Amino acid sequence: MMRAYGFALACMLGVCAADWFNTTRLFAVLVVCFVLLLFVYRRATGFVMLCTLIFVAGFLRMYNVQHLVDTRLDSRVGASVSLTGIIIREPDRRENSIHYVVDVAESEQHVRMTLRQFPRFAYGDRIQLSGVLEFPENFTSDNGLTFNYIGFLAKDSIRYVSFSPQVTKLESGQGNLMYQRLFEFKRWFVQQLSASLKQPLGALASGILLGTKQSLGEELLTAFKRAGLVHIVVLSGFNVTIIADAIRRLFHGLPPTMSMALSSFSIVAFAIMTGASATTVRASIMAIIAVVALRSARTYSVDRALVIACVGMVLQNPRILLYDPGFQLSFVATLGLLYGAPFVERFLTFVSETGGLRQIISTTIATQLAVLPLLVSMTGEISIISLVANVLVLPVVPFAMALSALLIFCNVLGIWSMPILLLTKGALLYMAEIALYLGSLPFAVLSL
Repeated sequence: MMRAYGFALACMLGVCAADWFNTTRLFAVLVVCFVLLLFVYRRATGFVMLCTLIFVAGFLRMYNVQHLVDTRLDSRVGASVSLTGIIIREPDRRENSIHYVVDVAESEQHVRMTLRQFPRFAYGDRIQLSGVLEFPENFTSDNGLTFNYIGFLAKDSIRYVSFSPQVTKLESGQGNLMYQRLFEFKRWFVQQLSASLKQPLGALASGILLGTKQSLGEELLTAFKRAGLVHIVVLSGFNVTIIADAIRRLFHGLPPTMSMALSSFSIVAFAIMTGASATTVRASIMAIIAVVALRSARTYSVDRALVIACVGMVLQNPRILLYDPGFQLSFVATLGLLYGAPFVERFLTFVSETGGLRQIISTTIATQLAVLPLLVSMTGEISIISLVANVLVLPVVPFAMALSALLIFCNVLGIWSMPILLLTKGALLYMAEIALYLGSLPFAVLSL
């Protein structure tokens, strides 16, 4: 297994070398060093050779991404422009604004435009944008930490931003048809949850099922952040794993090949529908590998699945390694879960195993410790009551997700669902009240 992690490390080092030093001379020196290793460690020739190739692949991939940037619109930055393009992502709705990513015809780089709540546009709309084009700028948080906003947008090929431009819709339905249908289903599902549960419980149900945290409202979202529970409303690997396992069980009774195909397709569709964040993609890839292994009677190795997912994602888009906090936290948290949780659990023999309490505590401690350095460097804060909050809330999350989905299923079929509605509201209200209470404590968060 250490060889697999060696390959992953070689890939990451190649990406980092291309980003940090950005010179072909360094590349040549490093390749020479690796070639010399072939003569020094003769017994490890095959392993070192593979590491060399993966290092070179990571370096060239990052170098290629950095130097093949379309800059044709750079000369028009700061001036009023008129561009035509297609909205290529689901709109990111916030409390007071909506963000759209536009693939403009004049450039291979995308434009992120920010508009007020109305008028609204949808994925696949072809539009004409008239406004001032700008470069994004890094910003400093209240804690004095600088966020690399330029790199964060660059990982999605977004090089330009435009605030409050004049937008005219030219035509609809210009995007991928499957994507469009998935986004329409998602909007319908969110509307059904909101109508059945009312706000903010409908928004919370949408958050834990689909990751739509934006509609939670500032107060509740802040409470989840302060309580260290925000990961359950941004569709973390925990939520995706629950969904993927439910999908696998749904098709389990079918013939192996059909079950494997339908399960894999459904997991991919779910990832696309929820925005295909790095966390969701990583968890989905690992879930598909697990489905294929189980249905083909092969041994599933979580370690190898993690390496395959991460190396594949980094080679496809090397910028996520350095500029995507979600990918970084997801990868490190998974490592903490795999290797830290069993170690921590050995010291918790005094904790009862009833309801999986010992496992919940050990996994929470392990993952929190694993991501602590990253969280401190990103936010400058530590949630003191995160352990207590997660122990109280995590056991309820699978039931809340299942009840929310079952509630909509019953409503569509016209089945009497009052008991399910009451149970769903009870589970969601419990989670919200725990977050609000613990998040309001004056010592909940320690600023560094």
